[in-house]
Amino acid sequence: MKKGLLVFLISILIINVVACKETTQNTNQIGEEVIMNIENIPSSVRAAMSNRINSSAIVRKYGKADIKRKLENKSYEIRYLDDESKLIVVYDNDTNRVIDLWKLNKLLKREDFQILVGKESLFNDVINIDPYAFKLETSAITAISEHKLVNNEVAIISYINRDKQWLVDKIDYVSPDPSEFTSILLEEDISLIQ
Repeated sequence: MKKGLLVFLISILIINVVACKETTQNTNQIGEEVIMNIENIPSSVRAAMSNRINSSAIVRKYGKADIKRKLENKSYEIRYLDDESKLIVVYDNDTNRVIDLWKLNKLLKREDFQILVGKESLFNDVINIDPYAFKLETSAITAISEHKLVNNEVAIISYINRDKQWLVDKIDYVSPDPSEFTSILLEEDISLIQ
């Protein structure tokens, strides 16, 4: 009887270990699938997604970092990509989870967006300014995109869908950037992306 109970308990333990391993592998696969399309997602949305993305998934997708910096609470890495853009990945030091993931050619300025006209300019006009912009549709007729700026600012562009085209509705500038993206970068690294 004791032997049968012991075999039963060991069987349950083995099943749990296998299930946990499979769940971990699935979570890693989900994390890798998620990072396929999440560069430049607004920070408020990224916070909900980042619990599935860790440094291992980033390395598998983009390779090793060219520059690594470890700060007090956060770390960041810069990668130079084949398309001549830069990928900046910010991590939480305690959990090693991705806090921010941003692809850019350079840090933008408010002045870069002055050519946009509300209710006239299209999302494609925004792409001409920020080629890695990500438009997040918040409903069938509204969307937003977020753009990191120098001086710890962020531009949040709201869009409206008219006649199957996404028009710039308005641009809001937020300072300081809630994600603290540029404020954590060392001066020497900011100079590389301006």
